[in-house]
Amino acid sequence: MPQTAPQPTQRLTTLQAAKRLGVRTVTVQRYVRDGKLPAEKLPGRTGAYLIDEAAVDVLAAERREAHARARA
Repeated sequence: MPQTAPQPTQRLTTLQAAKRLGVRTVTVQRYVRDGKLPAEKLPGRTGAYLIDEAAVDVLAAERREAHARARA
C-alpha cells in the first residue's frame, strides 16, 4: 500500500494568529520572541513572521483551558 506524504502545515501571519488567539499582534510577536510560538522570520527589515497553524491552535486550546480553570 503506498504511503501518503505528510500534509504540509499551514502558516499564519501575525495578524491571523492574533485573531485566532483573541490577542493583539504585539502579543503574538512577544509569544514568538519568548518561545511560546515557533515561527519563521521572513527576510527583510519588516520583522514579519510566519507562524505554524498547529502551534497557534495548541496555544489557543491552552488559553481556553486556563481561562475555564480560572472561572471555575
